[in-house]
Amino acid sequence: MTEFFDWFVVTGVLIAGIGLCLHLGESVWRGGVLAGTRARALAAVIAVAGLLGLALLYKVEAIAKVDAEVIEGMCTSRNEKLIQLMLYITTIGDVVPSFTIATILAVLVQRQGVHRFAWMLLPLVVYVQTVIQFAVTKGFDDYTIADFYPDIVLGGDGTIPSGSIARLSSIFLIAACLWHASDERRSRQLVTLGGAFLVVEAISRLYLGRHLLADIVCGLLLGLALALAATSLVRRSATNAGSSITTNNT
Repeated sequence: MTEFFDWFVVTGVLIAGIGLCLHLGESVWRGGVLAGTRARALAAVIAVAGLLGLALLYKVEAIAKVDAEVIEGMCTSRNEKLIQLMLYITTIGDVVPSFTIATILAVLVQRQGVHRFAWMLLPLVVYVQTVIQFAVTKGFDDYTIADFYPDIVLGGDGTIPSGSIARLSSIFLIAACLWHASDERRSRQLVTLGGAFLVVEAISRLYLGRHLLADIVCGLLLGLALALAATSLVRRSATNAGSSITTNNT
């Protein structure tokens, strides 16, 4: 009963957190809270600061252990068939599948003919995220769940930040931003699809005992920061193009 309650609470928090992250990212091109340049810059700084702050905080054993105890309690009774299913699902966020998804989305965006070069940001952000994740992992060397409960980890141990969450959140937000220029409805659908991927991915990682909750949160923060940086470039190039057309017509 306690395990079910823990999953209920954690899943609710995950959905709320992922929804907030995607809503903030979507507000960039829909005229919301992060539509302004200064607001985006401030949000990106806060996201990066939050990521680095949590990475530092989780170098404290007592703090990381509390998180690990929550995950361990959620993984006390796991179903073998569900484990196999989760092992397949969780690969969606790995580097190669994420790069493949980003490349497919890039081709679809390029075929629209609206953005001449911005589509290249999609596969590029996967590479950038991987480099950043490597730097953070090596630089901070935080505690992971394997340091406390190695027996519950199935298929590999994850660190701060969760690369799979960062990759999926950033590429779907960037793709939705690029898509918005020609099809607003499809753009919203992409954000919704990205949210579904993120929820399933996060649950699979926790079910397999690969991540602490902080890893997931930091993955969202990194993904949002990358998406803000990329979409700011898109908006700036679109504004410059519009200014150029106006000047030529004048």
